Amino acid sequence: MRGVDWKRLVGQAAVMLPLAVLLAGLVACAPTGATSGNGSLTSRSTVTPISTLAPLPPTAVPTSSIGSAVCGAWAAANGPTGHPVAAKYGAISSCELVGDSWALATEGTSSQPGVIGIDTCHGSAACLDGQTDRGMDVWTFYPAPHAGGVRILGVSSPGVLIIDDGGHQLHFTIATGAYSA
Repeated sequence: MRGVDWKRLVGQAAVMLPLAVLLAGLVACAPTGATSGNGSLTSRSTVTPISTLAPLPPTAVPTSSIGSAVCGAWAAANGPTGHPVAAKYGAISSCELVGDSWALATEGTSSQPGVIGIDTCHGSAACLDGQTDRGMDVWTFYPAPHAGGVRILGVSSPGVLIIDDGGHQLHFTIATGAYSA
C-alpha cells in the first residue's frame, strides 16, 4: 500500500469544501412541498428554467415603461397627464398599477424632490385598463422626504410600495400617503 499524498489531498479538499457547502445550502433552501396533517406530501413546488418560460406578449411590457400598454400613453412625456406632471414634479420615472390604484413616481425638479402620485380607480374598468386618461384632478401627489428622484422598486405588501427616494430605500403606504423607513 502506498503512502498518502497529504499535500494533494488537502489541496483537493480546499477546492471541494466550498462546493459542498454551496450544494448543501442549495439543497437546504430547495422547496420541499407542503404536507398534510398526517405528514404525507400533498404538493411539490417546482422551479421553471428561464429558458422554458414563454415570452411576454407584445402588449405586456414592464410596468416602469412610460407610455406603454401598462401605464398608457397618458403617462408619456407628451401625454395629457404625463406632460403637466413632468412640468410640475419632474419626469415620470415609474408607473405601476398597484391593486386598485395607479402609482407614479417622478424625478423631481431643481426646486423640489420627486413625488409619488396616486390615482385610485374605485373599481372603474376604464381606469384599471391603464389606457384612459383621467386628467390631473384625480391624482393626489405626495412630496418625498429626501432631495432627488423617486423610483418604485416593488411592492412589499398589498398597498405598500418599496421606493428609492434620492438613494434612501423607503416604504410608501398608498392608503395613507405616508412614507416610512
